[in-house]
Amino acid sequence: MRPSNLNSASGRLQEALDDLQQAWLDTRQFWNDSQADYFEKQYLEKISATVTSSFPVIGHLSNILGTAHRDCTE
Repeated sequence: MRPSNLNSASGRLQEALDDLQQAWLDTRQFWNDSQADYFEKQYLEKISATVTSSFPVIGHLSNILGTAHRDCTE
């Protein structure tokens, strides 16, 4: 996989997370009870934290693959 593909995938992942967060904000206008709180804490906060913590790792992996690609093409 080329590093640019990882960067593109990372960008799409960020857009998907942004879309999810916006959809949740829209939903919270109509669903505001203890079950919504539970859903947010149990699922959405974990998804957000996991996805957000993956970005530095993806960036690091992209750098490593870029270096390997340059080394192999020289």
